[in-house]
Amino acid sequence: YGTILYAICEPDMDILKILTNEKNDYVTIQLWNFITEKKLLKEMGAVENFLHEAKTPENQCEGLKYLAEYSADPDKVEQLKKICSDNEPILKTILASSLAKRSDGKGISLLATLSDDKAVPVRTQVAQSLFISPEINKILLKLSSDTDFEVRRLSTINLANYKNPETVEALIARLTDENFFVRTDAEDSIIKINPGKSFIEKIAC
Repeated sequence: YGTILYAICEPDMDILKILTNEKNDYVTIQLWNFITEKKLLKEMGAVENFLHEAKTPENQCEGLKYLAEYSADPDKVEQLKKICSDNEPILKTILASSLAKRSDGKGISLLATLSDDKAVPVRTQVAQSLFISPEINKILLKLSSDTDFEVRRLSTINLANYKNPETVEALIARLTDENFFVRTDAEDSIIKINPGKSFIEKIAC
């Protein structure tokens, strides 16, 4: 708490250096919460270097979240690109989750790469992306036929934001899904889209 109070009084302090030397996990998390709340770190290059050299899981995870959520263009951040090809699913899951939360549509290329990841938790986070764009629509269409039912279910829910023939066809296909929840969510999404008489007749048949 003393470090956080000092950071409030001295906002230009090298808080990343303090994080590097901090050995208490609780203090580390509290510092990152404070940094994120105040958006203290403006120089993303410094955060990228910090992430590259981070030794503790707490600093790796929290530094990754900050870099993914606040970089001007995550698709151009080399450290984030490397994580996409990492063998550690935890870091890729955190990256996918952080990118999916962005409301500006940045990081779509990274999300597209992560949507093909073999780890189900990674694809699950990608399927929760709420930003509306043709690129995200394409990703969700692909994930709507994923091998994992939760990935299919989440992408089916978010496809309700798109009213185009490809989306409606994909949702109709999910009406016969082996999983009850996927079928139910597909029905709900079709109702929200209200695709028109021709598609309604096709569903009825």
